[in-house]
Amino acid sequence: MSPTPIGFLKLTVHGGSNLASQDTNGLSDPYVQFSLKYHSVEMLSKRKTDISIPTQGAKETVVKYKTLDPTWEQSYNLEVYDPTAFLCFDVFDRDRFSADDWLGELEVQVGHLMQPGQAHNEIKKKSYQLSSNSNISKLYVTGDLTLSFSYRAYQFVAVELAVEKCTGSEAKKMAGQVIVKDSHRNITPLTLPSEKCVTAHGHCT
Repeated sequence: MSPTPIGFLKLTVHGGSNLASQDTNGLSDPYVQFSLKYHSVEMLSKRKTDISIPTQGAKETVVKYKTLDPTWEQSYNLEVYDPTAFLCFDVFDRDRFSADDWLGELEVQVGHLMQPGQAHNEIKKKSYQLSSNSNISKLYVTGDLTLSFSYRAYQFVAVELAVEKCTGSEAKKMAGQVIVKDSHRNITPLTLPSEKCVTAHGHCT
């Protein structure tokens, strides 16, 4: 049995700047590879013995050729199962006839992208400096990645789906707090950033 995600994360990789040069022309052919890594799988397993975290494989941007300041503007949607998870990024230089060169890494903890008590939080176009990992390369790492994040709690998404179904007298405005209920769970009141139109049961009857 798979657990219900605690939320959904939209990641946008905008670009990079001042990346290290790895090609003879003084430039690189960079791309970004990233994945969500759970360092607390044991803790998750203790909550319920028959759950397992769905696998979300590594994702990659396209390659940008002959540049140290790439622009990607690519967005990805990820399911989040624990706030202790880390988004782990690695930047590489694509090579045709040899192994790709590693250009740097960074980690962002998902919990730092969430606001306590808030169902929705955004971090817009923030630059994160790349760091070196001596286990991978002796290369002197330079540059940064510019990223945006939009986190939406599971309850918030459930309410939005309910709003889409609500019409006329079936709808009930509730400012500030909502209670989402279904046949499997009771979710405590949650602060929302704006008024939402929902029924008392989280869906229209």
